[in-house]
Order: sequence, then C-alpha cells, then structure tokens
Amino acid sequence: MSLEELDEHERSEHVREWVRKNIGSIVLGLVAGIGAIYGMEQWGHYRQRNAGLAGDDYRVYAEAVIKKDATAVATLGKSLRDKYPDSPYASMVALNDAATAVTDGKTDAALTSLEWAEAHATMPEVKSLSMLRRARLLIAIGKADAALELANKVEGDGFKPLAAEVRGDALLALKRNSEAIAAYDEALVGLDSGATRRSIVEMKRDDLASTKVGS
Repeated sequence: MSLEELDEHERSEHVREWVRKNIGSIVLGLVAGIGAIYGMEQWGHYRQRNAGLAGDDYRVYAEAVIKKDATAVATLGKSLRDKYPDSPYASMVALNDAATAVTDGKTDAALTSLEWAEAHATMPEVKSLSMLRRARLLIAIGKADAALELANKVEGDGFKPLAAEVRGDALLALKRNSEAIAAYDEALVGLDSGATRRSIVEMKRDDLASTKVGS
C-alpha cells in the first residue's frame, strides 16, 4: 500500500470513527436545521398574516382620518403602532400623528412621533421622509445645527434634492449664506423642471443671492 493510499485509508477510518462517536450530535443538528427552516417558514407566514391584518386596520384608520373622527383616529392609530410597530402602516400613522401635533402646536409631541417613525420605518422612503420632516421642524424651533446634521444623514437618490433644500434652510438660519446658496443650487440640479418644489427653491436661492450682492 502506498503512502497516499495509507493516508486515504486512515482518513476514511477517522471519518467513520468520528461519525460513530458523534452520530447523536449530527442527528440533533439536522433536526435543529430542519426546525429552523420550518420556523423561518412559519415566521414568514406569521409576518404575511400580520401585514394583512395591519393593512385592514390601516384602512379603517384612513377612513377615520377622512371623516375627521379624532377619537377614532387616536384609538386606531395607537392600536396600529402598538400591535404592528414594524409595519409600514405604523410609521405612516406616526407621520400623521406628527402632522396633527404640529397643527395643534405640540412641537415636542410631533418630534417624538417623527423619531418613532424614523426608528420603526421598514421602508427607506418613509425613513427619509421622517428625517426630513423632523429636520424642518427643528429649523422652525431654532435648532438649525441639529437639523443640518440630520439632513446630512438622509440617503436615497430620490430624496437628495429635498435634503439639499433642507440643508440650505438650516444654513440660512445659521447665517452661512454662501453655503446655503450652494445647497439650493444642489437641490435645483436634482429637481425636474416641472417639480413643484423647484420654483420655491429658486425663489429662496435668488432672494438670498440678491441679498448677498446688495450687502
């Protein structure tokens, strides 16, 4: 028997011996693996079922919003956020709660709802929207530094022009006019010619530019 054949023979014997000694662990491992796969499938079914239930509840909630039934909106909204915090519907409820709070002059409550929406958002778009709305609100209450930091963290190509506009607003509030103009220019590059926000950003940029020239 050659050395190569002897090595192969010894390796096969070691393998057989290892299997004999560890057969129990192997079987348990297989069972655990199968259980994990089954568990993942069950978890998938659970999430799908929950998503459907959350969607049903959100439809009822949306009807209450349309009817301006404040009591139903508050009750259904809280239920959605408590029962399905990781669903996109819960984040949408939080965004609406923030808008209502702003209308009612409850800035702290609005910021809390926006932070909640951002933390629980499962869709990048909702997360970015929550961040931008919170940044705008921070500017409104005199916290432009925090707003600028938040706007700089917004990701997603679709939100970059809006984030640039918010940065411009924050920089303007901080009296960093040259940087604000640059931020507005960046926003305009990303906005379509027919975009609703474009004329607003152009007005901000032009007003600031004329002020700078005249100063």
